[in-house]
Amino acid sequence: DHEAEDEEYAGEDIPGADDPASFINFLSTIATNAAAALGAVAHPATGKRTLDLETSKYWLEVMAMLRDKTKGNLHPKEAQLLDGLLADMRMQYVQLVRATEEKLKAQAAQKFSGADILGKK
Repeated sequence: DHEAEDEEYAGEDIPGADDPASFINFLSTIATNAAAALGAVAHPATGKRTLDLETSKYWLEVMAMLRDKTKGNLHPKEAQLLDGLLADMRMQYVQLVRATEEKLKAQAAQKFSGADILGKK
């Protein structure tokens, strides 16, 4: 019974939170890389914020792969954290893709006037 299992772990902290080699700390490293690629935090190596949608998509795919491959093998709090991180990062990614598309449309619209589109000079 999955609910009984969740209740059993309800009072426990996430396992291995203090262990540098734990799943949670591994997940934290991946999430930090994804957040840096989304421009949400400064990149750990450069100290600068940059937006790299291609790299952020890669890290989101890695997190989704981990979720799929570890399904049924995680502590409930680990699974909950992974699901939450993935959902948050996906939402940020979609918002940034939309904002980027809107910016590109606006830039393209500024380059052409109605006369250009209609072929009038």
